[in-house]
Amino acid sequence: MMISRLFLTFLSLVLMSSLAFAHESAPKQISNYVDESDDCFKNKSYPCALKVLKHSLKVERGEQSFVLEADAVVLFKSESEIQLISGEMWVEKSSELIVKVNPYLDVKMNGEFWLAKSGDKTTVSNLNGEIKLVSEKILKGETVPVGFQNWYAGIRADQKMDVGIIQPIVFEDFASRWAQAYSGPKAEKILKLKKFREEWKASLEVGSEFYSQIVQRSLASVQNKKNREISRERNREQERADLLLLYRQKNYLDPDSKK
Repeated sequence: MMISRLFLTFLSLVLMSSLAFAHESAPKQISNYVDESDDCFKNKSYPCALKVLKHSLKVERGEQSFVLEADAVVLFKSESEIQLISGEMWVEKSSELIVKVNPYLDVKMNGEFWLAKSGDKTTVSNLNGEIKLVSEKILKGETVPVGFQNWYAGIRADQKMDVGIIQPIVFEDFASRWAQAYSGPKAEKILKLKKFREEWKASLEVGSEFYSQIVQRSLASVQNKKNREISRERNREQERADLLLLYRQKNYLDPDSKK
């Protein structure tokens, strides 16, 4: 009996040692991302800066669901507030999500969107949702309807934001990028793309007048900017001419000043 107990104890020690050795010698799983520090992404602590490495990364935070593309860099400020630093991301699901485009523009989202940032230019594509642009640097009431996209950048010399002209999403270009981010069954992927196309077509037909108004407003804004630049240049030329005339008169270089 004593020998049996000693043998079982010895066997248990051998098994425990073997498991410990196997755990220590097993190759560590390489993460597809790097985060700021202290495992902030894994621990869901904020703020948290994250860079995706080789493959797209699915992220779920409360009511929000994202797919970050390879090389994307994102700053998670909270569960419902993010900032895309660079790269592309699919906002698959959002509820009262705040996306900080730059210090002057917040985008409030409910629904499905695609975001892409290169340099200081961020493109917002409304796949199927509601969006609200919060900024004092853009035209009042500006938005991005379903099936449309627009880009937003830095502040111009006139203290207004540099903004593109709203336009429909180019389906073929979008589909190739989105297909890489979608990881579901092929049949569902085809159905979802078909749904996108149908909804965007209907949105474009309904919103054609709105789209025309937005384009006209944007073109008018560009023309007003050019008119202001022309006016400022004329004023500067007049000031230079007045200063030259004053200089000539003071130095008796103007024939009329000698009379």
